[in-house]
Amino acid sequence: MKGSLPLASRVVEVVAENARIHTLVLDRHLEAEPGQFVMAWLPGVDERPFSLARARPVTLTVADVGPFSAEVNRLAAGDRLWVRGPLGRPFTLPGDTEFAAAQALLSPWRAITDPRIDGFGKLPADGRYLLVGNHTTLGLFDVPFLVLDVHERTGVLVRSLGERQHYRVPVWRDLLSRFGTVSGTRENTRRLMQDEQAVLVFPGGVTGFDWLWLGLGLLADISWWSGAAARRRVPGYSGQY
Repeated sequence: MKGSLPLASRVVEVVAENARIHTLVLDRHLEAEPGQFVMAWLPGVDERPFSLARARPVTLTVADVGPFSAEVNRLAAGDRLWVRGPLGRPFTLPGDTEFAAAQALLSPWRAITDPRIDGFGKLPADGRYLLVGNHTTLGLFDVPFLVLDVHERTGVLVRSLGERQHYRVPVWRDLLSRFGTVSGTRENTRRLMQDEQAVLVFPGGVTGFDWLWLGLGLLADISWWSGAAARRRVPGYSGQY
């Protein structure tokens, strides 16, 4: 079975994101698809699942939230970490039938509310941008309208950052995930930006603004984020990361 045995890997670089979060770069490459993960193992300690920030080379961003993650974050360059994977079902884009079904499901609400979305021509053609908005009187329905219409007009599936409470609701969380929404964690935000994907966030309350500043703060960490004019902006967002 692919990925069934832990493979010994060496840590080649450790980046301290802050006091509690470290990013570890290993000397191993995997053939993984978006949505898959690995099991990280320390002999005599434990084994835990981690999302892949990158697969080539294997890169893990680890938050110190317990005994095992604390041990992982103590690793330094040259230390060993065993990884098993990739595991899990990869994320695939919804097909034309699914997009059509979503449009049909929302058509009565669209007819009642008559939402207008402008400015598609201003979106960068390479699909690398961060969209920040406030919920309108449509409530949560403005998100699917925006995601579906951007995809219809540009072919880009915008990845929304969702509140964690959404993922406690069966069926609803599966529907969100199917159309590209991810839990708005630091690790997921970093991974989407590193994968050069379009990201959407609706700041709402303290948690929402935490996501916003998190996303803006991560912009400077992306290798292709450059330009003196962009860096002069505070805290670094110019509409395209």
